[in-house]
Amino acid sequence: HRSEAIWPSETGRLIQLRHSPDLDTGFRTNIGLVSLCADSMDIAMHLFLGSGESLGNRTVSLPPWGVSQLNNVFEPFTDQDVTDGFAILSSATPRCAFHAYASVVDNRTNDPILVPIKPWTPTLFGGEIAQ
Repeated sequence: HRSEAIWPSETGRLIQLRHSPDLDTGFRTNIGLVSLCADSMDIAMHLFLGSGESLGNRTVSLPPWGVSQLNNVFEPFTDQDVTDGFAILSSATPRCAFHAYASVVDNRTNDPILVPIKPWTPTLFGGEIAQ
């Protein structure tokens, strides 16, 4: 629904994300993005450890009304286990909203857990994000 979308003046957060560098154990996180816009749009995605430490970021471009799933999103940024990560997503593209979700997948069984994006307003303390 459009009222649950993330708009250019908003930020969304996906929580309880996990990553294991070993695809035979632990979990992996995929992130899905859905454009609600008749124009092309860019979505900024920032990945963090539960402590607030930044792991990295990337920008994803979506075509009008586009859909994309990014698989194993932590893999390019760390070779360590992530047990409680989170992602912050936003877009500065005017008049363009988006939906997003995380799929946290058990590497042994391939069973997913859906994590819907929630609007979130960050609070900074000394330059660090407070959760």
